[in-house]
Amino acid sequence: MSISSFQEKFIKGGCGKFVLLFCGGAMVIGMAFSNCNRASKVSATDIKGNKERVFATVGDVEIPVSMVETEIDRANSNSQIPPDVLASLPPEYRLQGISSGVFQTVQAGEVYEVAKRQGFKNDDDFLMKTLHYTSQTDFENYLLSRAKKGGQLKESATIKDFEELVKSDLKGKTLKDAYADQVKEVNSALKDGKKRMEILLYAAQFFVADKFQQGINPTDEEVKKGFETYEIKRILSKTTGPSGDAAAKAKADKAYAELKAGKSFEDVMDAYTDDMQRDPKKKKSENVLNLSQTQVESLPDFKTVLKLQPGTFSEPEKVTEGYEILKYVGKKVDIPKDYEAKKSQYRQQNISQQVQKLFKAEIEKVEKDIKPTFEVKSYEAAYRYQKAMAMTPGPAQEQEFRAIFDLAKSVTSSEEKPEIAAMVQIITIQHLYDQPTADKPKLKADRIGALENYIGFTENWAYRKEVIDAYKEKGDKTKTFDLLLTGLEKNYKFDGTGQSTFGDMSAKFTEIKTAGLVSAEQEKQFRTKQDQWTKDKKQYDLDQERLKKEKAEDDKKQAEAAKKAAEEAKKNGKSTGSTLAPTGSNEPKK
Repeated sequence: MSISSFQEKFIKGGCGKFVLLFCGGAMVIGMAFSNCNRASKVSATDIKGNKERVFATVGDVEIPVSMVETEIDRANSNSQIPPDVLASLPPEYRLQGISSGVFQTVQAGEVYEVAKRQGFKNDDDFLMKTLHYTSQTDFENYLLSRAKKGGQLKESATIKDFEELVKSDLKGKTLKDAYADQVKEVNSALKDGKKRMEILLYAAQFFVADKFQQGINPTDEEVKKGFETYEIKRILSKTTGPSGDAAAKAKADKAYAELKAGKSFEDVMDAYTDDMQRDPKKKKSENVLNLSQTQVESLPDFKTVLKLQPGTFSEPEKVTEGYEILKYVGKKVDIPKDYEAKKSQYRQQNISQQVQKLFKAEIEKVEKDIKPTFEVKSYEAAYRYQKAMAMTPGPAQEQEFRAIFDLAKSVTSSEEKPEIAAMVQIITIQHLYDQPTADKPKLKADRIGALENYIGFTENWAYRKEVIDAYKEKGDKTKTFDLLLTGLEKNYKFDGTGQSTFGDMSAKFTEIKTAGLVSAEQEKQFRTKQDQWTKDKKQYDLDQERLKKEKAEDDKKQAEAAKKAAEEAKKNGKSTGSTLAPTGSNEPKK
């Protein structure tokens, strides 16, 4: 059993069987690590022992570029969006995996700092002790104690009971065998520069989570209290379209004025909320959100509820979808019907939730004390964007978006990952441009610049057309034409989307020609490209028709072959049957 599979089965509790270690999970890094145990810095090295190029430093951890690239690939893979589809999506979708990967990588360094403050040490003996590999007895006692705490075994259970419990996972081996395999594999990995950092950062997470769990022992009443939820109603005024923010705010303000005038929250909710009606047989005012304490504390859109008294409502506030007014209805406790039967599991869930809260609080302390320093500005912009998205909407968030835009804009094409900076740049300026208080004429130049920068990396006809129109307004003949011609050259698709884009480009050419912005030579260039595209489209259609016919012929041949095989099988079956003895006879037919 490998280290990773062992962790999933016995330490992390991948199937919910034993221990829920940490909400974030262990990061699989697979990088080399400086073997000097006395060194204060945690640095990655390549096979030859040379220090890896660093993308960011978090406290004592120098995070290599290759590590963040691996984590980004993992984040994109987890999204389950095929790479070719992902490449064609709008920048905000493409940036999700990148910013998430960068954020998770930086947080690995922060978790290490949390562990260090809790007494974690960077040496092999301490790692083995943390992972309970120092002795067979320690190994077995730890697993047994976790199984008891998780409710899988009674308090009187022995290690034999545990071994019986996990018999299928051991696949014929004993716990002694499993321990020996793990110790051998870990010792080997600790000598391998490519694997030591993986174990170190995993052990740091394990150390802190295990330490937190040791101090948590909820009573039955405390576990039941964990099922207490806030009952919330809301009036949501959604922002739709580029200029929808101002309209959404005006609608929310009007709803609030009616509430202040004495109308019931439910009447105003029915009249104004843009939330979906959950049950077609009920009114929208019967929609009730039930959120746990953890959810209310962690979701920015609902933190306001913590300031309200039962039966009261909030002022309109800017949130992710637009503007909302919340009513705190009250609290209720909804204990699951299977609570008594699964009490131990619910208790472990409660412990896990408390561990997550403690972890979150410690991470926040580290973030206040230690600011990551970045060697790659594009990754820094992606990291700050991810954090800004979690901020409560308002002036502070807008200020941060402006700072992030300026950072992304400063990235030149000669620097690392300029395409990431281009994505951040266009998303942040669009966010600022859509604000009701935005000075759009002042922001327009930045916005057009961001669009032009983006299409230099990723083709997007909608963005390109907007840039063309901007240069057309300025009367810039050269830029207007060059942008359109480049767009035509990059229209490699011949499907419905490609045809629609081709038609749109042709119409745009006629428009700029009518405006007197096209010379005779430029028209000749454009017509030549049009003819070539039409020619390529015709060949594409012929190829598609040929492939369609070939597929039809192959399908026909396969069907005929299958039919023939079935007939042969039937024929052979009848022939064989004629030589067999009649039913009940043991002698061949004479």
